[in-house]
Order: sequence, then structure tokens, then C-alpha cells
Amino acid sequence: EHIRLEFEACKDDSLGLLYIDMDDFKLYNQLYGFVEGDKALRLVAEIIKQSVGDSGMVFRYSGKVFAALLPHYDGRQAEMLAREIKKRVNALNASPERKKFKPITFSCGICVSPYSASTYKELIDHADLAVYSAKESGKDRIILFKGSSASFKKASERALSIVENTSNLSAAYQANMTVISALTSAIDAKDHYTYRHSRNVALYSAILATAAGFNEDQIRLIYEAGILHDIGKISIPESILGKTGKLTDEEYKTIKSHVNNAIEMIRHLPSMDYVIPAAVGHHERWDGGGYPLGIAGEDIPVTARCLAIADAFDAMTTDRPYHRAMSFESAAAQIEVGAGKQFDPTLAGIFVRLVREGELACVAVKQ
Repeated sequence: EHIRLEFEACKDDSLGLLYIDMDDFKLYNQLYGFVEGDKALRLVAEIIKQSVGDSGMVFRYSGKVFAALLPHYDGRQAEMLAREIKKRVNALNASPERKKFKPITFSCGICVSPYSASTYKELIDHADLAVYSAKESGKDRIILFKGSSASFKKASERALSIVENTSNLSAAYQANMTVISALTSAIDAKDHYTYRHSRNVALYSAILATAAGFNEDQIRLIYEAGILHDIGKISIPESILGKTGKLTDEEYKTIKSHVNNAIEMIRHLPSMDYVIPAAVGHHERWDGGGYPLGIAGEDIPVTARCLAIADAFDAMTTDRPYHRAMSFESAAAQIEVGAGKQFDPTLAGIFVRLVREGELACVAVKQ
């Protein structure tokens, strides 16, 4: 509400939004306890408030995230302020009384309207995306969002260019692609649905990763993991894969075993074990209710979080013996419902936007 009101007040001027997200704060609480964690948050909050002064508004956005609204700021000024906050936090870490504690660091995402956002919702989304990029780029850094909503419109083209253009890559990568090609042929021979599904999950995940600002190596890894994420279904009986009725408990247990089966297959392949974290985690849930490990939130590899969204979306939009396909819009609405529960909320938001801008319909492999 603060952001909406300030955006409306600054409709004829610029408005900067800083998100300051504490790095590894779950670990900090585990190391020193919640009392010390709260003290650290209060110290950082005071630094932010002193740095912003009367030039903006500071508030707690969520548990470990602070926000600063900066009327009349441009991108350069907002970055300078973020660097000043980081400088003061570094000085806090260097103080004698803090020597026994892990250094406090934060990832900062910045968006400034009207340059990079035309609505208050875009201002929020793009600042979120900048924080996400800072986290995935190694944390303890400041990222200024420089794109616009238009940058999403060509994500599919960029993703396809990255995953299809392999001519300049290493011989090892080329060898891996040969192995992947052989495995996809094996999947197709066993179950054409799983083959088509794996292709779509790979493409959707690569497009999502591209829109989220991942680098080319990460995008290729996610694409490869998408292709291989269901390879373990080769060992599942066709009578279970194609069953029209409800699975028994034992049959469902057999289906769930495809994750561990995939791990066993991939780990024996030369130079392919790097896709295992993505493949093993695509049935984990943001709230911790998934399988096989039951991990939650950012403990789930980001590559697996991309696959989880793409996997669920393609399953919903495909005719199967036990359900009719949903429309893309209906499935996107279900992804929205699951954001923050089943799915990474930031990635889910990006994915839904891509669906509604037609980015996925143009690449989907038909049945």
C-alpha cells in the first residue's frame, strides 16, 4: 500500500524502490539464535533509516527484507545510496564487538520508475527480480533493474537461440548433447507422452530462466535437466504410466521412485552429474511438502524451482487418460494460486507473465 500511494504521488516524477534482502539469515539465526538475529536486523534497519534520512521512506517489507521508497531519485542516485548503506554495514562488521559474529551482508535490488516500470506493480516486480538476480549472482551485491516489461516479450527467442546454438561450445558439451539425444530417443520409444512432456518442460524452463536473468550456462543446464528430469520413468511399468483410473498407494510409490531412478541413471553418465540437483528437486515444494527430500524455499536449487513450475504447467495443459487439458490461462491461474506454497513466488510471477504474453504457446511441442 505504501508503494502504491507513493507511486501515485510521484506519477509526474521518478520514484526509486530499494529492496534490501539479508543474505543467509536463516543460517545467522541458527548460529546465534533469534535474539541475536533480531538485534542484527535492528542494527541494519537503523543504518538504512540514517542513510535515507528525510529523502524517503523505510519500512520492513517481510521478515528479512527492508524496502526504501525514494521519491525524485534516478538510478544513479539510488545505486549511490545502496552503496552507502553497504559501506556502513561493512563498517558495522568491522567493529570490535562484532568480531565473534558472521559478517552481515545483503543483496539489494533497485528499480526506478518511470524508466524501468510503468505501474506500481511493475516497480515491485522488477525490484523483486533485481534482488533475485543479486542472490543468484553470488549475493552481497547491488543490482539495478535496467529492463522493462518488453524484455519479457523476446525471452522465448533468446532462450531458443541459447539452447540451439551449440556450434561454438566445447567438445565435452557436444558429447553431452549426443548422450542427451540418445536418452531422449529411449524415452520416446518407451512413452511418447514423457518425451513430449520433457521437451516442453525443458523449453518452458529455459524461457523462464532467460526472463529471470540467468546466464547462458545456467539456461543450458536447466534445459538439459528438463530433458532428463523424467528419464527415470523408463523403469516404470507402462501399465502404471498409462493408467486411466486413480493410482493405488503402491502404484503412486512406484511413480515417485522415478526421481531416484533418474539420479541413478544420470550419475553413471560421464560429465552429466551436474544436472542432478535440478532433476532431483523438481517435485519439491516451496512450503516443504514435496519429495524426495522435503526441502523448502531457497534450500531447493533454483534450477529445480524452474523445472517444478514448468513441469506442473505442462502436466495441466496436456490431455492425459485421467484428465482433460486445461487452457494456458487456467493453468497460469493455478500457478498463481500455488505461488509461495508449491512454487517459488518470484519465479511463479515471472512465469505467469510469460504465459499471458504468449511466450510459451509459440514453442510448445504438440501432442
